[in-house]
Amino acid sequence: VLTVPNSILISDIVFKGRIEQNNLQIENNVIVNFKTNDDVSFYPFVLHPISVQKNYVLWFSHTLLMFENLRDYMFKKRELIWKDFYEKFLIVNFTYVDGVQKLEHFSEDLLNKKVFFVTQTLTSNFSNMDESKRKEFKEKIYNGNDPKQYCDFQIHSLLDSLTNEKLRSIVRIIILMLSKHISSSFCFKGGLTEEHELYLPFYLERTLDNSYAIKSNYFFFDDKEGEWKPKKNILNEHNAFLLHDKVIQMPIILEKINEVNISNSPLDFNTSNSHNFNYLFWNPSYSKFLSNYFNILNPEVEFRTVKSHVVELPVKSKAPDWRVRYDKKPEPTIGILHYGKDSNILGDGTKPIFGSDLRTWYEIWDYLEKRSDETLKEILRNAPSGRYIINKAHTEEKAQVHRIDFRTEYHNPPAHTGRGPSGGGTGWSLYFSREVAKFPILYEEQIPSGEIPKVNYMFKSKQDFTEIQKDKQNQFIDIVFEISEDNFILEQITLKSIFADHITVRIDGYLEKNYKLNYEDNKLISETTLII
Repeated sequence: VLTVPNSILISDIVFKGRIEQNNLQIENNVIVNFKTNDDVSFYPFVLHPISVQKNYVLWFSHTLLMFENLRDYMFKKRELIWKDFYEKFLIVNFTYVDGVQKLEHFSEDLLNKKVFFVTQTLTSNFSNMDESKRKEFKEKIYNGNDPKQYCDFQIHSLLDSLTNEKLRSIVRIIILMLSKHISSSFCFKGGLTEEHELYLPFYLERTLDNSYAIKSNYFFFDDKEGEWKPKKNILNEHNAFLLHDKVIQMPIILEKINEVNISNSPLDFNTSNSHNFNYLFWNPSYSKFLSNYFNILNPEVEFRTVKSHVVELPVKSKAPDWRVRYDKKPEPTIGILHYGKDSNILGDGTKPIFGSDLRTWYEIWDYLEKRSDETLKEILRNAPSGRYIINKAHTEEKAQVHRIDFRTEYHNPPAHTGRGPSGGGTGWSLYFSREVAKFPILYEEQIPSGEIPKVNYMFKSKQDFTEIQKDKQNQFIDIVFEISEDNFILEQITLKSIFADHITVRIDGYLEKNYKLNYEDNKLISETTLII
């Protein structure tokens, strides 16, 4: 059993010893396979050292955190069907964001009809087209020979038209996950590659019905639970993966860390010698599902602050004579568009509020933009630029006419009492001193770029890494390693890791010892050999 801090990132672990039989040593320097206990899962982080100093290393990682904006959908799906994704995720989460409607036909129009089609046509040298079709393609679609140039233009045009950064991020990630099918600078190393399948925790494969299968080399989909889970015993693979019938070895951290040149952009993977995503590490956790693990991460940075404001418009009305009776009980508040119908006073609609009878919210918003207070005018004028995002549905649901000093009473005089000077018959009476139309405005304001806190994708120490973790309950993880080799006697454990200074090793009935790791004294040293 190894007891490790939850901040540890393990690159590799090796158990070495000897095999004895009948008290005779028959083999030395044996490296054995192992299994880990089911209640501990291992989550991938691909890190690169971008600045190596004498007393620290600055690490960069974007591996799992890039999927923050997609977590509510992807982590419980094994297929991305665009219509479903648009209606149940994008519309639900970006209902009031200008531009989300541009993504309704993103899969069919931009991906299938444009970037997939042009990439496939040009890379196959028009193999499925006769001369007339080739001529039509060059005249109507694209007259060049470089699919990357065409795809970059189409993708850039869409991104440039979106004002919301989260929406742009979602589009970029989906393009990145489709790097096998697209030639573009927005894809991994320029696209038309399969390398992204190892460097991304998830990737997308086109299906025959033009949907997208969600796939992973690190996680598997539990059909019973309906969620993605880390693959079991993945530490025992020592960062080796079977990719399209080839064994690929992901880099294991060197004994001494060297600096790697890296682009400042996490999506700049577009050179053949790119070192982005250099070393693969594993973070142990008691979280069984990826969705649970993300609940202990805190990568989200708010680029906007939510604010509220109330616009008040006086209503040109007055209470009816107190002797007037109503069959329906008057209410202290009335919905804006129901005023006139349910006001018990007037039959000319919303004219007392706006000066004319406005019957739709489209007309009301136009009125408010021109004649409300300066705060709302400012919000509405700057909403198209993305500076503000206004929740119009909230206003349309909550806006009401409020009756100040409201009173109502039910009157039921004796039948023989007629309408006299002091009576008003049977029914409800109504009184108020005045009426005010209130429009509650809920909106998001973009934080000025100079004030936006940077997403913590860079870690200089274990303290930096634990800042994104909210799991304060399980600060230490017990990892049980099961070795099935008969007659094996463990002699040493070689651990390559960062963000941990000490670990405890327990062997039932034999040993319990706290080991100091070399990383504690020298942050450039990742390897420690523990002598048992």
